[in-house]
Amino acid sequence: MGAREHILVVDDDKALLQVLELTLSEHGYEVSCATSGLQALRLIFQRPPDLVILDISIPEINGWDVCQRIREMSDIPILILTAYCEQENRIKGLTLGADDYVVKPFDIPELLLRIRAILRRARPALPPAPSPTHRYDDGHLLIDLDAHLVQYDGRPIHLTPHEFDLLACMVRHVGKTLPPDFLLSQVWGLDMPGKASQYIKTYIRYLRRKIEPDPEHPRYILTERGLGYRLARAPGHPPA
Repeated sequence: MGAREHILVVDDDKALLQVLELTLSEHGYEVSCATSGLQALRLIFQRPPDLVILDISIPEINGWDVCQRIREMSDIPILILTAYCEQENRIKGLTLGADDYVVKPFDIPELLLRIRAILRRARPALPPAPSPTHRYDDGHLLIDLDAHLVQYDGRPIHLTPHEFDLLACMVRHVGKTLPPDFLLSQVWGLDMPGKASQYIKTYIRYLRRKIEPDPEHPRYILTERGLGYRLARAPGHPPA
């Protein structure tokens, strides 16, 4: 028997979360829950689910922005489950990339049918695992991991081993926001919850001084406030 399909439910109504967690678990799904947009994005990065059930009115980062950020980094199916019943909100949700839109109050059997339909459509479309990225080139900044080479407009840039390893990690996950805890564990092999942010911030500052034309206004290593850091995808670079 294969692994159970994993559903992430995002809603700040804890009573509803309990109902959905129990119901979905009884129907064979593995369920995770988040009560804020920021928590949801962190869980998605740590372990991408097979489906996200997403409320719009949630704290820290609202559901519209969560939906948009998910779509920027993956094709995870999204079912918006909200009290917003106006047509313009339905259109907005689907335009942002949601796969379905269900209005509260809702019928549990209908919701289960919609979940099954979304997951069924998603299965054949799952892409193969991407090949590891070893090279970044936007015409100015060149990073070649195999050659251990970093250049800007043909000028060699000398990095310390940890600076290069940090940049290499970002190249391998180009376009994706990487939390400080993840970077610290991947590059230094350290597990320091709550302390990684300042440590990584210092090395990001070092890197920006060396590879950014204007370190105060970076265009390569971007900060996603409260989430981590992202290496901007070069024009024409395929999705990671």
